[in-house]
Amino acid sequence: MRHALVLITLAGGWCFSGPLPAQPVQVQLEPAHAHADIAIRVNPELSLRQVAKSASARFPGQASVLARARQAKAYADKSRSWQSEPGAVTVDHLQSRASGVTSTESMLGYHWSLWRWGERSAQGAFAGALDGLAQGESDAWNWQRTQQVHDAFARLRLTTANEQGAEQKLEVVQKLATQVRQRVNAGDLPARENDRVRVLLLEAQSELIDARAQHFEASRHWLQLTGSAEQPADWDADLVAPVNAEPDAGLPAHHPELRSAQAAAAAAEARLQAVLARGFGAPVLFVGAREDRATGEVDRGAAYVSLTLPLGGSAHARAAQADLALEAARAADALRQAQITAEWEIHEAFHELDVQRQQWQRSQERIQLAADTLSKSLRAFELGEISLLEVSVDEQARLDASRAHNRATVLLQRARARVNALLGES
Repeated sequence: MRHALVLITLAGGWCFSGPLPAQPVQVQLEPAHAHADIAIRVNPELSLRQVAKSASARFPGQASVLARARQAKAYADKSRSWQSEPGAVTVDHLQSRASGVTSTESMLGYHWSLWRWGERSAQGAFAGALDGLAQGESDAWNWQRTQQVHDAFARLRLTTANEQGAEQKLEVVQKLATQVRQRVNAGDLPARENDRVRVLLLEAQSELIDARAQHFEASRHWLQLTGSAEQPADWDADLVAPVNAEPDAGLPAHHPELRSAQAAAAAAEARLQAVLARGFGAPVLFVGAREDRATGEVDRGAAYVSLTLPLGGSAHARAAQADLALEAARAADALRQAQITAEWEIHEAFHELDVQRQQWQRSQERIQLAADTLSKSLRAFELGEISLLEVSVDEQARLDASRAHNRATVLLQRARARVNALLGES
């Protein structure tokens, strides 16, 4: 009879050992929470890359990325212009009458803003730097979006497994509570066993409430971030591949956010050089023609060519140059900070991968040890050496070990994905 009760108790536990299969995410909280149910379905045909791409319209920053690309094109068009500033047309017409004689003076001319020596090439360099900045900001934006999607997916999988594990644990404790109550009523166990199992039941119920709340928040975050009610069945194939590479000194240079900072510093310096090349302002070349007519006289015409050079603008020019020099200095400081950040993130990513590998190995060992302990507890129970409640505690330890293994698996996959992204493989 005792052995049969143990088998009934454990029937709900052994079927949950090992990694949990991907299941549709369903969050159901108590009515007091006043939250609508959220269901994130599993789509085996969906990949994280597809999710990240489809989420681009919702991810903040896309408008700035597109505006930067338009800015680069506008400055490139300006550097190809045949004049440094918009030109101007001058039209003069004067008519006078005196002593029966009508005189007419007409003039037509064009003001052409000239490029200073080296200014046009400096503007072209600035336009090229802006184009590089547009690409760098786009790459950094894509990187940030992808990392957020990966983090949200890891959180979703962790809370899914945690909720499933909490449900399994509660089911086992509920079966145990029923059996203990029956044994107490039959006189096989002391009454205090009811109180002990009641404590376990309350703990399991509280754990499930927390797990469901965390799962609900993870599901809502996924829906808000991606706009999708679907999730992939697993990580992308190339993201879960083992990573054996070690960080090298040149790896930080490939960090997307560092490349964006480098492009920003280059653009700020190029802009400063373009303003320095402009000097006090643009020289203006005027080309025009004049015609004079008077009653009874021969018409007379003349051509005009004049050059206007700006003078006395050094104070204004230096002020504008100082503003841009400050921006260039700040961009250089930001670049140095980005270099430090990139080096640290790469070190942290590889270190996390190493730690999660060890944790995953320990979780496997923990599962095996918990299974062996439970097997010994069953034999001890058959010999009457321990109580049913003690056997249940060992069974819950095995369930906890399985949940820990699922968590370690998700964290290892996320660590691999992060390192692979830094290596340019995602």
